[in-house]
Amino acid sequence: VLPPAGEISNGRVLVYKLGGKETAPAIDLTPIPIPEPPAIKANAKTLEAGNVQFHAHGCFVCHGFGGVSRSAVPDLRRSLVLTDKAAWLEVIHGGRLENGMPNFSKAVTPADAEAMRAYIASRAATGYAEQQAAKPKPN
Repeated sequence: VLPPAGEISNGRVLVYKLGGKETAPAIDLTPIPIPEPPAIKANAKTLEAGNVQFHAHGCFVCHGFGGVSRSAVPDLRRSLVLTDKAAWLEVIHGGRLENGMPNFSKAVTPADAEAMRAYIASRAATGYAEQQAAKPKPN
């Protein structure tokens, strides 16, 4: 069962025994909060280019549409790498091969990577604002 959109599975393996009588504990679907995203100044054209590049290069296959992952692969809106332009480019150009992130250095230019970072930061800002609005207000 996938968690609701925008929430990350907190990881669980179920093991069954024939004739077993135990019941599984409740699943913890507490959403992992989105940290305050970086303020990246980008115009609408850049954000749209980032959206197009993100989806054209297939990033959504692992990271979900708009960077909203519903699997064990990182939800990019929550990525601390989002705050660092150089680190973001390093990851896209092969900095996480040991974790399964392919090298896109031959397909993604630094300008495209920065447009994608701006796009994901804008998605993170929207998610962060929704998260903050949902918090109970102090009396």
